[in-house]
Amino acid sequence: MVDQKADKRFDVLDRRIDAVDRKVDAVRQEISVEFKAVRGEMAQGFARMEQQISAENHAVRADLVKHYSQLDRKIDAQAEHYQQSHNQLLTSMGSAARSYEEYWRDKKLSDNMLRELREDVEELKKRDMEKAAAIEKIEKQIKAA
Repeated sequence: MVDQKADKRFDVLDRRIDAVDRKVDAVRQEISVEFKAVRGEMAQGFARMEQQISAENHAVRADLVKHYSQLDRKIDAQAEHYQQSHNQLLTSMGSAARSYEEYWRDKKLSDNMLRELREDVEELKKRDMEKAAAIEKIEKQIKAA
């Protein structure tokens, strides 16, 4: 009888162990299912985050491209303005150089003309003095005669 009691207790203990084992298996399955669900949710969350980040990156890139395009247009416009100013400056400098050359050419001509006029005036003075001397000589000769 002791063996039967021990056997019964052993059977009861064995059933309890089996029950605990089934519960552990059930918990394992539940944990596995929940873990898979959490993994799926995490994967979906990461996928959503990746899509959001990718969309934000595309938006930022689009904004940067737009901004850089605007800057390029401004730089091109400024470069065109500077090129026009440079061309105008070169034209003005060319005109100024030609005017300067013309001024010096005209100045040389006028200096030459002035020198020639002075020479002519001196020559005329000299002739006038010679004529005045000749007239005086003739007047003296007339008075003396």
